[in-house]
Amino acid sequence: MKASLQLFAMVVTGTLAIQLLAVAIYYWRNSWRYGRRVVATVKQIQVWLDGWYVTAVWTDMLTGQHYTFQSPRIEFSLKQRVGDNVIVDIDPNDPERYWMRL
Repeated sequence: MKASLQLFAMVVTGTLAIQLLAVAIYYWRNSWRYGRRVVATVKQIQVWLDGWYVTAVWTDMLTGQHYTFQSPRIEFSLKQRVGDNVIVDIDPNDPERYWMRL
């Protein structure tokens, strides 16, 4: 009886720990998306056999630094054209982490 109760307690504790870990990872991965939102300009659209790729640029007016953003592979047709604006969410602590909203 005592062994089955201990096993039950271990299973419940392990299940809760996994759920808390999953929630923590979710918030950690998505927390940077809401850091800073900028409007970048599409400079290049490449079409390859495996999909579309978008390159956009943005200049920080405070520092004068230029940033270039590359989209991941896009499997569907794009609505944006060269010269259009695209919203980019940037991690303010690490500008290399970003998410292009296409």
